[in-house]
Amino acid sequence: IGSVSHRMLTMFKQLQASEIISILEKMEMYSEENVDHQTLRSTFKDFKSKTKALQQTLKESFDL
Repeated sequence: IGSVSHRMLTMFKQLQASEIISILEKMEMYSEENVDHQTLRSTFKDFKSKTKALQQTLKESFDL
């Protein structure tokens, strides 16, 4: 989880998606040993919601 989140950070930093960046930075510290499934599920749900909103904004901005 941590390594995937770390790799995704660069792209979202380029997009200046601060809300998503803060979620990914938190997830970057996650491992199977230090996070429970409920926390992970909740964080991922928030991440998914924010990325969908960003995707919609980008579509509208570029008329896609």
